[in-house]
Amino acid sequence: MKKILVIEDNNSIRENIIELLELNDFNVHATGNGNEAFGLMQAHDFDLVLCDIHMPQVSGYEVLEQTKSNAKLKSVPFIFISASVQYKEKEQALKMGIEGFLEKPFNEKTLMDTVNKVIGK
Repeated sequence: MKKILVIEDNNSIRENIIELLELNDFNVHATGNGNEAFGLMQAHDFDLVLCDIHMPQVSGYEVLEQTKSNAKLKSVPFIFISASVQYKEKEQALKMGIEGFLEKPFNEKTLMDTVNKVIGK
């Protein structure tokens, strides 16, 4: 069973993503902030990270940067989630090494298509 970390500060969006992923047979861990996320990534071997970009305290960009600079974690694929998808934002994220991008709001099919494409399920 593939293990996914969801990092999303909005409780209802986070819970919806968790439910959809679990219904599709994924093992899901989740947090609402970037500081806690990095600790979870060090403690568990995730197959994928779904990460909101705009969060208080630590942004998705900072989480990605910390992850990519860590030898153990740098190969973990990332999908960014954002309500404000501007071209320059998407371009910056791709240059930083993300594998996918989900624009809020998204439906189950879009979520699962993106997740399955990135982890090769």
